[in-house]
Amino acid sequence: MARSRRVCSGGGHAIHLPMVGGPIAVGFHLHGVDRLLLDARTLAKIFNGRITRWNDPAIARLNKGVTLPSTPIRTFHRADSSGTTDNFTAYLGATAPGDWPYPHSKEWTAKGGRGHAHDPYGLDRHRRAVPGGRQCDRRLPRDRRRQDRRDRQ
Repeated sequence: MARSRRVCSGGGHAIHLPMVGGPIAVGFHLHGVDRLLLDARTLAKIFNGRITRWNDPAIARLNKGVTLPSTPIRTFHRADSSGTTDNFTAYLGATAPGDWPYPHSKEWTAKGGRGHAHDPYGLDRHRRAVPGGRQCDRRLPRDRRRQDRRDRQ
């Protein structure tokens, strides 16, 4: 505090708030579908294993006019302990508590999904390789998103 008083004039003081912000993306690989809208409750049900097909009425209601196949949804998540997993599960618990009964955690505790990879690139490879694949992880770098768009064409 003494250092902050010297630096800040007018009686103020500096406070260090250790925090970081980073986006989390939920990607999908679904032939013929370029955009999907999913709310928190639907995401929670997908990652909890309660919505198992892409043409589920909850997904169709949010995406009117989109032809959704009956393809099974295959979810992937990090296999290791991850701050992104902690943030994603905290989001689901806060925004869809009735559909996400698990506490936030760095380890995946939900019954849905398969643990793959120890980084976002590994998750992305699995999602792109599996039709109907869905992943949760932080945003991939811009060049990786461009490659993903080219792969879908």
